[in-house]
Amino acid sequence: MRTVALAVERGTPLADVLRAQAQDVRDEGRRALLESGGRKEIAMMVPVVFLVLPITVAFAVFPGLAVLRLDL
Repeated sequence: MRTVALAVERGTPLADVLRAQAQDVRDEGRRALLESGGRKEIAMMVPVVFLVLPITVAFAVFPGLAVLRLDL
């Protein structure tokens, strides 16, 4: 708000000032979103590591063990 008043006092175009303010707000929102995603990245990895990965390993290992036991 202060920058708009300053632009009016100096006679600079308001469109440029408002465009710059809008870009600053968009950049701040984008930065906050990236920070939030970075914090939640670890939380999103927990189900993958503890649920999906063990099941994948089981599907890979047990058929091999079954074949080995048949050969004995």
